Amino acid sequence: LFFITADLVQKKELLWVDKLLMYFSYLPDGKYRFCEEEFVIDSENREDSYREAYQFIVSFYHLKDKFISQLNEYSSLLNINSELNKLRFHALNDSQIEKMRSYGHLMACHSSSHDIFSQLKTTELEEEINKYLPYFDQEKKKQYMIQTLNSFYKHYWTGDGWKPRRCRGP
Repeated sequence: LFFITADLVQKKELLWVDKLLMYFSYLPDGKYRFCEEEFVIDSENREDSYREAYQFIVSFYHLKDKFISQLNEYSSLLNINSELNKLRFHALNDSQIEKMRSYGHLMACHSSSHDIFSQLKTTELEEEINKYLPYFDQEKKKQYMIQTLNSFYKHYWTGDGWKPRRCRGP
């Protein structure tokens, strides 16, 4: 089973978590400010800085888009080999996906944008699931997904409108 994230394929847009990894892997050494927080990136601490940035985003999820937008301001500083960039940070195209299917791979999409469900507002969660299973005839699959999520997360979602009952850490 090969998981694909819909936004990556349909919009050709890099996932926020991959964008975070790309910038923290390829920005030049230095001090950077994102959302009023300073992050030091150098050859010795890139992995730690990435983890700190990820934890910051998870802790202040409402700032995720602002954080990623501020990362984008440094795009001219990135120094990534073009072939590596294409292989690592670009989505498969439709013909590549079809070729994988022809070889017998099962394709699935576990979410649209790869956001952290426990951090989403009710409307965002509903939108995410409706993008993931947009067709009316998939209502049974939506209900199955809710039941499965409830079994794993101890009734994280109520049955009346996708309301998170509590938050849990990632």
